[in-house]
Amino acid sequence: MILVFASVAVFAQDSVSYARPEAWLCRPGRTDACSVDLSTTILSADGTRKAERWAATAAPAVDCFYVYPTVSRDTGTYSDMQAGDEERDVVRSQFARFGSICRRFAPLYRQVTVAGLGRMFSSPNSGISMSRGTNYDDVLAAWNHYLANDNKGRGVVLIGHSQGAYLLDELIRWEIDGKSAQSLVVSALLIGANIPVPVGKDLGGSFQSMPLCRRDGQTGCVVSFVSFRSTVPPSGRALFGRVTTPGMQAACTNPAALSGGSRGLHSYFSAAPSIFERTATTAYRWVRTDPQVTTQFVSVPGLVSGECVADSLGSRLVLTVHGDPADPRADDIPGDMGAPGTATRAQWGMHLVDMSATMGDLLSVVARQASAFKAPAARPAARPAGLPPAMQPARGVPRLSNGKPDMNGIWRAFGNDHYDIEPHNARGALAWREGPVVPVPAAEVVALGAVGSVPSGRGIVGGGKIPYTPAALARRNENRANWLSRDPEIKCYLPGVPRANYMPFPFQVFQSTSAFFISYEYAGATRNILLKDPGPPEVDSWMGQSVGRWEGDTFVVAVSGFNAETWFDRAGNHHSEALKVTERWTMAGPDHIRYEATMEDPQTFTRPWTIRTTLYRDVDPDARLGQFKCVEFVEELLYGHLRKRPVTTPPPAKP
Repeated sequence: MILVFASVAVFAQDSVSYARPEAWLCRPGRTDACSVDLSTTILSADGTRKAERWAATAAPAVDCFYVYPTVSRDTGTYSDMQAGDEERDVVRSQFARFGSICRRFAPLYRQVTVAGLGRMFSSPNSGISMSRGTNYDDVLAAWNHYLANDNKGRGVVLIGHSQGAYLLDELIRWEIDGKSAQSLVVSALLIGANIPVPVGKDLGGSFQSMPLCRRDGQTGCVVSFVSFRSTVPPSGRALFGRVTTPGMQAACTNPAALSGGSRGLHSYFSAAPSIFERTATTAYRWVRTDPQVTTQFVSVPGLVSGECVADSLGSRLVLTVHGDPADPRADDIPGDMGAPGTATRAQWGMHLVDMSATMGDLLSVVARQASAFKAPAARPAARPAGLPPAMQPARGVPRLSNGKPDMNGIWRAFGNDHYDIEPHNARGALAWREGPVVPVPAAEVVALGAVGSVPSGRGIVGGGKIPYTPAALARRNENRANWLSRDPEIKCYLPGVPRANYMPFPFQVFQSTSAFFISYEYAGATRNILLKDPGPPEVDSWMGQSVGRWEGDTFVVAVSGFNAETWFDRAGNHHSEALKVTERWTMAGPDHIRYEATMEDPQTFTRPWTIRTTLYRDVDPDARLGQFKCVEFVEELLYGHLRKRPVTTPPPAKP
């Protein structure tokens, strides 16, 4: 079957059907973007040449799922669903060669384009994200389609570069890490992206159950790095090699030497710069005299070595080029962004050839992992009862007499998610009015100044965006515009679930082997989580009906029977009375809980979606739950208009 990439009119604006073959750049059993000439000239330092032919394996043991980097030349912020030369070209240079090991799956997706990337850099408040938005929605849909229709229990290697790596980082955090799908992951190659890990450690940061790969044949792990020349280290404005979270650094695993140290790299460079790799230099001479290399790729043994280095400049794979002016082979490699000596080179590093410079080594790593994954001893079968890592017994967790984690204590969330659970920038107020030039804070809040402003927040919504129906999104926008009159928190109404758990107020868990009760400081709200299902709720309520059960060490709570009056935050995010919430409470240590809540509401959302945050125990020996019974605080707001003489102006000042 020959797939022609023509104009695709079958895709709706708000969703992509990955059941359609046009939505994939590569799939098994057809001729497509992965069906390309990968012949290579091995060019030794003395000028001798050897032809290397390539063929796909006839019996791939595992699958590879690839998300490509920012390549689209479409003029909009997000690309369309038509495969151009740039998408096909980057598949050729970064992914097709993995067909020697695995079945290849590469979805098209509506990525942030090169133009959109420029808009993101020029306008930090644009809301454009490399990992949250339409791009993530498409990758998630493709992944779910693959799992449902193609995987059939096979091991899978996740491969992404740049934007693709950031999207897979998000996918793993929300859909794989600590969940049943993790047992399918052979490894993840997240190249050209800043993946945070604790300084000096291999586990933590982005992922709680998938460490960095540090030995041959290790599976269920992550390979990640960004690359810079040894002669052009990162500048203070470098885009790669640093993360902003205190105590974290960008991950670096050298695929040629997983355990560390310097080693020669097995590179596969495009003989003529590919569309993705092309910058100011559009031609490159691999030998000093003709004839030049005529194959699609060239391999240059001994020319480049790599070593992971972490210092004050950042954490990165340092590429050292060992050119010799006395031999007939070229003394350098392509791949720099910008002209020599410009600031661009120290900002971007060797981003364009991250994968080309290490391709042979990445293939070797994956081949060994695929072989190890096939062996029963290499699979994560040692998990008791087949539970995913997040449900394994955590070390140091206090326990009740029945062996279940003891969550008794006072807990709270930190962060700014109670303002807006979606990612958001800081802004001057929650309520606005038209101004002479631009909107200004509403008269009711202007006197609050900075106290009434909104701090920024990274968000806790998987994918960054709540999947509203068009009508529900319009309602959310109306809520936001009328925050002062509509937010139930302002009126001291009960907060609902899950909002009660990440408000800026603590709550206390009272737990025994036969009961689970939560008391919230805000408004005196309470929840009695039933451990035996009494059947459907008899009436709808603000806090709903909660029914809990244990799955390993995770306390799973099904909440239903809501009214439609509660919000998720102060940003107008809402639901209907059809809302059903599934909470997952998992103690990851003695003093913190991994909290997840999945929302289902077909009247409001196009699909289920999940939030994830961390709850922290108050370890102060004098910790107590205070009272914030705010009903009396809002009597004037709610009922002041009923006075015979309403208080409309402040009383006169005393002399």
